[in-house]
Amino acid sequence: KEELLGCDTAVVCTSATLALAGSMKPFQTRIGGLDIPAAIEKSPFDFERNFRAFVATDIPLPSRDQARLALDALIDYVHFKGTGIKQTERYNNQGWGLSQVLLSMEIGTGLAGFVAAAEQVLTRRVANAPAQRNEQRWLAGWKNRLQTYLPPA
Repeated sequence: KEELLGCDTAVVCTSATLALAGSMKPFQTRIGGLDIPAAIEKSPFDFERNFRAFVATDIPLPSRDQARLALDALIDYVHFKGTGIKQTERYNNQGWGLSQVLLSMEIGTGLAGFVAAAEQVLTRRVANAPAQRNEQRWLAGWKNRLQTYLPPA
C-alpha cells in the first residue's frame, strides 16, 4: 500500500480484471485501500464488433503426466534463463528467455518442439554473446538440461 498509494499523486490502475461483479472492493481490500476513492470506467474498445474467440475442438487434451511435464519445463526454463522480456536477457537485441522460445516453436510440436526451439534460442544466444564471456563452454550443459524436459523414452 505504501509504495502504490503512499505518495501525493494520482494512481491509475488498469486491467480487465480489477473489478469483480462491478465492484472495486475486492481489489481495494487486497491493496489495503478501502479508504481510497475508486471508479470503474467503461472501455472504449468495442468488444462486440472487434473481438473474436476461436476455440479449437480437434486438439486432444494432454494427459495429466504430459501436462505436468510441460508445466515443469515452463517453470524450470523461466528460472533457468528468464522470461525474455528484460533488456538484460538480450545480446544484439535478441533474447533467450521463455517468450523467445515460445515464439520460435512450431505449432503443434509439443514438448519436443519446445526443447528444439530452446536449443535454437540458446545456440543463438551463444553466437550473439560477447566473445570474452566464452558462453560456448556452457552450451552442452544447457542442452543436456533441456533434454530432461522430455519424458523418458
